[in-house]
Amino acid sequence: MTCLPTVADFDAGAVPAWTLIRTMPAEARGVAHSLFDTLKANRMVVMRSGTHMLSDDEIAAFICENPVTLARTLPLIEQWGFAARDDEGALYSPHLLQREIRRQERARKRAEREENLRRFEAAQAAGIIPADDTLRGHHAKINGGKGGRPRKTENAEQARIRRAQEAEAATRQRNIPLMVSLPAPAEAKNRNLNQNRFSVSGGSVSVLGSEVSLAACRVGVPCEGGRL
Repeated sequence: MTCLPTVADFDAGAVPAWTLIRTMPAEARGVAHSLFDTLKANRMVVMRSGTHMLSDDEIAAFICENPVTLARTLPLIEQWGFAARDDEGALYSPHLLQREIRRQERARKRAEREENLRRFEAAQAAGIIPADDTLRGHHAKINGGKGGRPRKTENAEQARIRRAQEAEAATRQRNIPLMVSLPAPAEAKNRNLNQNRFSVSGGSVSVLGSEVSLAACRVGVPCEGGRL
């Protein structure tokens, strides 16, 4: 098994792109390549032999570099992020550690898929799951009942909180009343009164409380006010 450095706060996302090594001074770039290539060729990540931590002179001999050159360039290499020290002071390659973490994560997921498939086939053989069902379809039903898979940027607890908030928001949305009755403004009431100033009923016209008989307003007979 590959020996990994004891790094409690390692951030794989902070590892610089390997192509940035081209911008380093030539001497430091050559030593960084020697360090990386030697570790990679020996399937190592950290400068350890069992429980022994290699000293800088031993590292220089291991990567075939002059100890003086290593001592001169190593601080710059560490500053640029192409080498680092673990919690116990052992030198390691952040890029190889990042690669090993990804490899182990892929191996873990592959083993998990194989175990899920084994359990699924055993459940089908026992008649617990229908024979025409697939592993993906079965997991889709389970994830659908839980509200879907967690997003890539959240863990299971964050996904649970987000789903609860979404369900609460959906409940509030369903309970919002469609119409709300509001009192009519005073201007609208006055406008309606002005529109209904005249009323006609039973041969008479009422204008703002006064009543004029239509029968009295015949042709040739003056009406009230002296009009014909």
